[in-house]
Amino acid sequence: MLELLRSGRSVLRVWISERLGAARAEVEGLCKENSVDFRLAPDAKLASLCGQADHGGVVAQTSLLPISSLEDFLALPWDQRTVVFALDGVENPRNLGLICRTLVAAGCSTLLLPAKGGALPGQAFLEASAGYGSRMRIVRVPKLVAALDALKKDGYWVYGLAADAARSLLGHELAERTVFVLGSESDGMRPTVRSALDEALSLPMCPEVESLNVAVTASLCAFEAVRAGRVPGLSVPAPIVRRSGASSKPT
Repeated sequence: MLELLRSGRSVLRVWISERLGAARAEVEGLCKENSVDFRLAPDAKLASLCGQADHGGVVAQTSLLPISSLEDFLALPWDQRTVVFALDGVENPRNLGLICRTLVAAGCSTLLLPAKGGALPGQAFLEASAGYGSRMRIVRVPKLVAALDALKKDGYWVYGLAADAARSLLGHELAERTVFVLGSESDGMRPTVRSALDEALSLPMCPEVESLNVAVTASLCAFEAVRAGRVPGLSVPAPIVRRSGASSKPT
């Protein structure tokens, strides 16, 4: 495990036995050094994760997909990184997969994930995305707020979806470089993340409904970006009005 953490491979999360001895401090130190999320867990959890009781006290999940750094992402040509989605604590891997399927369809194929917390892009994620998750550019960042600040310095405008926001997403004049931030299924965005926004937006809904599934919200954001002309290569066709018979103009 120590060699894996030193190798530079994309490790998404490490589970450490609560009974691990002297090596625990070194494992935790390497996780912190490499911005890898780690969690203490009982031996039964580790055995379940690796499928055997002889787990050595540490279990790691490596990524099935390539993982980019924020520096790698910012080095790309502008037309490959116009619209970015950032998730703050989305816990369900199936929601993560559904989000990615929509984003690929809408040409918004960059997803920013904090290193700690939230669902992992594993097998359940790929199945829920119907395989389209493999087309996503996943950018893993140590701290989400710091990453949003770096994107703002690069010319992005950061929007967050919040039920209590005064301005509506629909028809909003989105910035040329757009970041959408979506919060967790239960608690929404953390206060520190919300404070990093340039603007909060909401979806107009009937008062009987408190919120939408996060994957549905992502869909609305992605195709609103398409409507606003912020996704290179995708455009909204002009509406065609067909009339037959007599004029329908009011008299």
